[in-house]
Amino acid sequence: MKPWRSSAMSTPATKALDHWCMPWLFATALATTFPHAAHQPLWLSSLTALIIIYAGWLWWRNARLPGRWLLMLLVGIACAGVLVEFRTLLGRDAGVAMLVLFMALKLLELRSQRDAMVLITLGYFLLLTHYFYSQSIPTGLWLIATMTLVTATLIRVHGGPSSKPVPTLRYAGLLTLQAIPFMLILYVLFPRISGPLWGLPQDAHSARSGLTEQMSPGSFSNLVLSSEIVFRVRFEDEMPASDKLYWRGPVMDTFDGRTWRPHPGLSRTPTIEALSPPIRYESTLEANQQRWLLALDAPAPSLKEFGINSTLTVTNRQIISQRSRFALISVTDYRFNVQEDAEILRRNLKLPAKTESKKPCPC
Repeated sequence: MKPWRSSAMSTPATKALDHWCMPWLFATALATTFPHAAHQPLWLSSLTALIIIYAGWLWWRNARLPGRWLLMLLVGIACAGVLVEFRTLLGRDAGVAMLVLFMALKLLELRSQRDAMVLITLGYFLLLTHYFYSQSIPTGLWLIATMTLVTATLIRVHGGPSSKPVPTLRYAGLLTLQAIPFMLILYVLFPRISGPLWGLPQDAHSARSGLTEQMSPGSFSNLVLSSEIVFRVRFEDEMPASDKLYWRGPVMDTFDGRTWRPHPGLSRTPTIEALSPPIRYESTLEANQQRWLLALDAPAPSLKEFGINSTLTVTNRQIISQRSRFALISVTDYRFNVQEDAEILRRNLKLPAKTESKKPCPC
C-alpha cells in the first residue's frame, strides 16, 4: 500500500507515514477529543467531527491532503468561532476548545513522522485537560485506557508496517503498568497544594462560595466566602417588597447519588401565567463564565432575546465572560406549568439507583 499522498512533492521529515498507521492516529484523535463534547458548544463538536470524518475520507480514498492556504483558512475560521463563542482565546474553556479543533485539523496535514509526533504529543496534553472538568473514577479509568491507546500509537508510528496491532497494544499496556509504581510514589510524596496548579480564569472562581453548574459534597478544595459583588439591579419603577426579591439562577434537577447538576437535555418552553404587572429592570452581571443570568422570579415569557428553560432559568446566547448589562422583565406573582410535563415530573421524583434500593428505616 502506498503512503498517504500529500499536496507537496516531498516532506522535510526523515520518514513518511505508511498508509495503515493512520487508523491509529484517527483513534487517538477521537479518544482524546470525544469526551469534551459533553461540555462544549454543539457547533464546535460538530465541526470537530466533520473535520475528522473529512480527514478519514481523504485517507480512505488515498487523496491529496489540503494545501497550506486552505489549512490556514480553516485555522482562522476555528479561532474566530472560539473568539465569538467565548469572547477570548485564553482561559480553560476557550483553550480546551482550541486544542480540540487543532487536534482535528492536524489530521489534515499528517505527512510525516514528525507530524504524527505532534499529534501524539497533543493527545497526551489533551488527556490532562479532561481533569479540568471531572476527577471521577470513571474519568480516570477512561483516561488510563486512552493513555494506553496513545502510547500504542506512538509505538506503531516508530515501529512501522511491521508492528502488529495485538503486540503493539500489549507492549503499550505493559508500559502503562510499569508506570503505576511511579504514579503511586508521586501521589504519596508530592506536596498537597491548596487549590489548582493552573491559573486560568475559570478556575479563579472555583474555590469561592457562589453559584456553579454542579454541586456535590466535598467538591471545593478551599471554600472561601467572597465579598465581591455578583450583580447590580436598577428598577425602572418602585422596587418590589423584600419578600418578592427572589433571584433565580441555575436549577439543579438531576442527581446521580453524588452530584446535583442541571438536566443536560433540551427542555420545552415553560408556560407562565402572569398574575401581577410586569416589572422592568436593568441587571448588570459580573463575569461568571456561564450562560445563565440571575433574574427576578419569574422571568416574563416576553423575553424573546433570551432563552428560558423549563426550570425558569434565563440563559444568554453566549458565555458571560465580562461585565454585561441586560434589560429584563419579570412578574412576581404567577402560575407556572399548571399541567406539568410527565417527563419533568418523573425526573424530579426519581431517586438514584443506589438510593432506591435501600429499604426505609423501620423506626
